[in-house]
Amino acid sequence: MPDHGHRLEFSKPCLLIVEGNDDKCFFEALLSYLSSSSRLQSISQSFDIYNLNGKDRLNDVLKTIKQTPGFNSVKALGIVRDSNSHPARTFQSIQNALKSAGFSCPKKEMEMVGEEPKISIKLIPGINQTGMLEDLCLSSVRADPAINCVDSYFDCLKERKIIISKDKPKAKCQAFLASRPRSPRDTGIAAKRSVWPFESSAFGEMRQFLINLFQVNDQG
Repeated sequence: MPDHGHRLEFSKPCLLIVEGNDDKCFFEALLSYLSSSSRLQSISQSFDIYNLNGKDRLNDVLKTIKQTPGFNSVKALGIVRDSNSHPARTFQSIQNALKSAGFSCPKKEMEMVGEEPKISIKLIPGINQTGMLEDLCLSSVRADPAINCVDSYFDCLKERKIIISKDKPKAKCQAFLASRPRSPRDTGIAAKRSVWPFESSAFGEMRQFLINLFQVNDQG
């Protein structure tokens, strides 16, 4: 899948807009995993993934993509964002950006609305949940023995009143990844190295979201 960066150009029937490079790598890996299913063999070849390089660029990008070469062939558009502390506020900001750009606007997560393209929104880690990509990934490995060590480490820091990064999920992810062979530094690269078990129920909503977008093209 091409890395569009700031260059807008599309060639696939499904377009996924994500916040940053970690997200891009993560979804490339998840799509590759899904393509191992016989009924989804072409799913990874059906998506362009556009990296916003920052959530604040969504408004501008949505306003320009209609005039972008190849966009008239896009049948399904998915937007993915971290919920952070306020899922409802985050969802509304995406709705506002879609409305401002003249697109159809889903009223709830994973709802598919509009025609050519159909549009859907997915927040991470899950419907009505606060958090980010790292929370989702950590939830998929809760049964891994290393998680107890990670939790103990952060409990130790807290007991000793040692200041922890404000992005605690990211810090916890890095601590967990340090327990893996070749120790990938980033959540997205870890996904490409099969660290996160994509078969986990933790990724159920995300798998279905991508399949829903793919099936729009499959039915077309």
